Amino acid sequence: MYTRMMSHLVISLIIMYLVLTLQSEAKLHNYDPAIPDTVDQLFVDFQKDVYAKQAKHSLEYLYNNYNSFKKDFEQYKTKKIITKRLGVVDLSFKQFQQFMKRFSRIYKNIEEFRIRYDLFLQTWDLFKDQMVAGQKLAMSNLSDRTLSEQTAEHDRLLNESHRPVINKDPKPKPPDKNPKEAPSDQNKEQVPSAKVQQDD
Repeated sequence: MYTRMMSHLVISLIIMYLVLTLQSEAKLHNYDPAIPDTVDQLFVDFQKDVYAKQAKHSLEYLYNNYNSFKKDFEQYKTKKIITKRLGVVDLSFKQFQQFMKRFSRIYKNIEEFRIRYDLFLQTWDLFKDQMVAGQKLAMSNLSDRTLSEQTAEHDRLLNESHRPVINKDPKPKPPDKNPKEAPSDQNKEQVPSAKVQQDD
């Protein structure tokens, strides 16, 4: 239980640090984009197939840069084939693919993918050299989230951490030392029964 509380505390501290830093950055740049919510099922399937190929070949990433990712998606639309496209190496995009794999991210459409990648890049630039509890801060669960989403997650965790702990196994109450005696039938006052008159 102590370990669980400590891990919650560490996670809360990481999130609080991320949110506060990103809030200040977002206010400077006024960057809290709207995330498109239209689902492109073909793009969702493409991402799932990419994950399957990564798992099959034990790969951390499949694409060297965003353009090779986009080109492979265009090919996937017609041929339903995943290829490992090389191209010029972009370390940030490799990191993003590792992040997506680690947190099982699947985005609804290519526009959301691009926005999430841009958000990840901002977070990566801010926190790439910072570590908390042995973890890179730039690779946290919130690295691809907007300021609004991060704030909501922070508030949720804060509310959870202040929730009272309910003891589900309370100790039984000890019996009373001087229990009051229940009145016996003999001591009860006799109430005369009422006679019912019948009309003829």
